[in-house]
Amino acid sequence: MMNLTDEILNKYLDGELSKTETEEVQEILLSNNIAKKRFNALKLVHEKLLTMKEDNVPAGFTEKVLNRLGKKYKAPAHQKWFFISIVVFVSSLSLLVLGYVIGEILASAPSPTGSDLTVETIDRLSEGLIIQLKSIFSGKNLSIIGSIISLGIMISGYFFFERQKHAKTNLSS
Repeated sequence: MMNLTDEILNKYLDGELSKTETEEVQEILLSNNIAKKRFNALKLVHEKLLTMKEDNVPAGFTEKVLNRLGKKYKAPAHQKWFFISIVVFVSSLSLLVLGYVIGEILASAPSPTGSDLTVETIDRLSEGLIIQLKSIFSGKNLSIIGSIISLGIMISGYFFFERQKHAKTNLSS
């Protein structure tokens, strides 16, 4: 007995089976309700596909698509400069904070004397660093840092949605 697969059913619908195979498929369809349901579903799809019309595309459509695929998207100049200015601002702010912390640590560290000069200096400097970082990342300063990070996230979202808008525009035209 034949194993009735979708491939065989499609060949049956297309009339590509031999006479004996066709008779065997018909026998299976008469005796097996599950196979008959599968066949009816395939037959429905087959009939719908036969009645569908092809879409007409304008002349030169393929060339247009291939040309657009080859082009790369360039961000407008104002977006590039805006992004660069934000990066420079955040970098400058980070360097200022780092400079301030190092300056405060060096100013607050007394000059040690004795045999363990290096260990003592590192100890005091690391203590000073921790104190300065705590003061920077607390209270009002934390609000400022959070605002800067939020601004960065909003700017990133702006560029993301602008890029999506330009991509849709480029695809539709």
